[in-house]
Amino acid sequence: MTEIEKRFSNVDEKGRYMSGPLLRSGSMGDLPNLVYEFQGYKPGPSGWRMERSKLQKIYDRGDFFFTSNGIPRRKFRPDDVPGAAVDNVWTDVFALNAHDQERLGYPTQKPLKLLHRIIKASSNEGDLVLDPFCGCATTCVAAEQLGRQWIGIDVSIKAYELVKQRLIKEAADPDNLFKYKNTIHMRTDPPQRTDLAVDYREKKFVYVISHPSYPGEYKVGIAKNWKNRLNAYQTSDPDRQYKIEFTLEMPYFRETERHIHDTFPNKHEWVQGDLNDIIAEIQICAEV
Repeated sequence: MTEIEKRFSNVDEKGRYMSGPLLRSGSMGDLPNLVYEFQGYKPGPSGWRMERSKLQKIYDRGDFFFTSNGIPRRKFRPDDVPGAAVDNVWTDVFALNAHDQERLGYPTQKPLKLLHRIIKASSNEGDLVLDPFCGCATTCVAAEQLGRQWIGIDVSIKAYELVKQRLIKEAADPDNLFKYKNTIHMRTDPPQRTDLAVDYREKKFVYVISHPSYPGEYKVGIAKNWKNRLNAYQTSDPDRQYKIEFTLEMPYFRETERHIHDTFPNKHEWVQGDLNDIIAEIQICAEV
């Protein structure tokens, strides 16, 4: 049931409404100028809640009625009560803690509720949502659940795998795990640039990031600018405790990342192992 259905639980020939008062309560004090007869009813000394002209408009719209015990009431429609606009400080959406069922072991994972709100506020059903750093797929899942088309991009091979896992678990038809509202295409072969030599290979950094909250675990990823990537991680940590342990620029960055994640136990983009062993494996890949 939607919030509208809960709040406007009554239904008549015009649609949903909720019942509201037309009479002032005794605690509001007496207002003789609002004491007048309307539709055969004359209130006590506290009077009506509005002048006759406004009350007449409510009556003309068909939103004036009497209860079974003869008390006049009005019908509030959803358009009559627009509600308060959500401002830019959202205190009802909280960061995921270690025990949240949504938690996937991804340090920078955002709550699904947060992405639902952002997507609803900035798009309509059927629109296209782009997340160029989709990570653990929260945006992709939210967009799929809300009937949007979407594109998710991430340089990590683990992100690609996680998108598939989360879509099957959280966005697929429960009767057919591979049937989605939209047709989904996944690819790991990004288009190649055509303005460079045939044998040209772009270079990127393979980096290793640590955090004291994850002892023995290291984020091994790819970035063109590792300083910008570190800053992106730091914004999710009030204490800014993420630390770069190692970086190495190389042309075979994607193959190296896959090798590290295949060699060491991993949890999404974080691998478990001795830091020196991880660095040594990266250096060996660079020499091949």
